[in-house]
Parts: sequence; C-alpha cells; structure tokens
Amino acid sequence: MISAILFLDLLFLICLLVFTGFLLIKLFFSLFIIFGAPFVPAPIEKVRKMLELASPKQGEILYDLGSGDAKILIEAARKYNVKCNGIEINPVLVRMSTRRIEKLGLQNKIKIHQGNFFKKDFSDADVILIYLFQPTMVLLERKFLSELKPGTRIVSLAFTFDNIPFIKSLPDYPYIRLYEIPTVDRIK
Repeated sequence: MISAILFLDLLFLICLLVFTGFLLIKLFFSLFIIFGAPFVPAPIEKVRKMLELASPKQGEILYDLGSGDAKILIEAARKYNVKCNGIEINPVLVRMSTRRIEKLGLQNKIKIHQGNFFKKDFSDADVILIYLFQPTMVLLERKFLSELKPGTRIVSLAFTFDNIPFIKSLPDYPYIRLYEIPTVDRIK
C-alpha cells in the first residue's frame, strides 16, 4: 500500500515538473509574440524567391527584420555579396544566429543586432525583407514612409502594405510581394 502511494506521489511530481517546464517554455516564447511575431522560419525556396524579387546588388545594404535563424541573411551574403543586418528581439535566436554566421565565416558580411526594430533607424537601407504579422506591417508602414530613402525596396512574405506602392510579385509566388518607397508624396 505504501509503495503504491509513493509511486502515485512520484508520478504526480513528475507530471507537475513536466507541466511546469512546458509552461515556462511557452511563457518564454510568448513574450516574443507580444513584441512582434513568433519565430516561424521561412523555407529556403521562399527565401531564395524573396531575394530574387528584391534583386540586391553588390554594395547595397540589406536588412531582415525579425531575422530569426539568419537564413535570409546568410543566403543574401553568399549569393548577392551585400552587407546584411538582422534585427532580432529574441536573445536566444541572436546567439544562435551569431554562432552560425561565425561558423560559416560570414561575420564580416552579416551583423545581427538584438533589439526592437521599431527603435532602429533604417535610413541607410537599400533592401528590407520581412515576414511579419499584418498588425506589425501597419505599424512599420508609417515608419518606412517617413524614414526610408526613395527607391528602397521592401519584400514581404505573406502580408501587405496599403500605402507603399506595390511593384510586383512572382507568378508562382503571388504572396511574396515587392514594394518600393516612392520618390514623391511621402508621409511625414
């Protein structure tokens, strides 16, 4: 009888520890959802299509907002030889990305900055790639129109802008969209 009670107590304790661990992990990642979007890695085929649409040129400055695992930045640095900057709020992803970039020997081409991209100045950007939720896009749109230089290209995976001119999408990937900051009528 005592061994059965001890077994049930031990089983209850294990279940409690597992449940508590699950809640802590969920809380940790939920904090990042509040500040932007959760980490959802884009498949490499879509990354390549985003970069194809952006058509970055050597010497240009490219930003990836919510850079996650740095997949976009690594592909851009390797294939297009551009200076790449990632902005990521999650310190775990920043550390993981930085280590991956160092292992690949790309630390001279790619920089990952930990922080909130709403507080970053993007006036030097030539290309910005984003895969963020629609409410975040609405907030970024005003910032982009007042801050980015005319001709800056923005490629969005899945979500849209209302006031930044849409340029084109690829026939097989209509949800990957190219926008460009206009030369006149900028919102202040």
